[in-house]
Amino acid sequence: PANSVSSVLQHEGRLHLIFYGWRRNTVFLAEMPMHSCINCGTPNSLQLFLNYTSVHLYWIFGIVTRRKYLAQCSSCRTQALIQKHDMQNLITTNPVAFMDRWGLAIFVAAIALIGVIVRVQP
Repeated sequence: PANSVSSVLQHEGRLHLIFYGWRRNTVFLAEMPMHSCINCGTPNSLQLFLNYTSVHLYWIFGIVTRRKYLAQCSSCRTQALIQKHDMQNLITTNPVAFMDRWGLAIFVAAIALIGVIVRVQP
């Protein structure tokens, strides 16, 4: 699910359209071997997922605002919240898309750099 909003700003007689909003994404991380479901008891049936929410500008420049790690049984679909430190050895890389993690920081840095360049020019 995603939610986007647009705003129209007027600055120096010009109209500017800004799109912003939030989105949720779920990413499969790993199988959880040697664990059984606490609900149905099926052995080796747990899968680890990351559910995260990010806010964005123009659907590209994002930043993550919430992360939840979930173990889900592949048989009965029961979910349990998992603490990040409990499954550190199962995750080797950051599963969140690069622009969802750093997009907003890159956007702000680019605007600041443009401001510096414009200000320095005679």
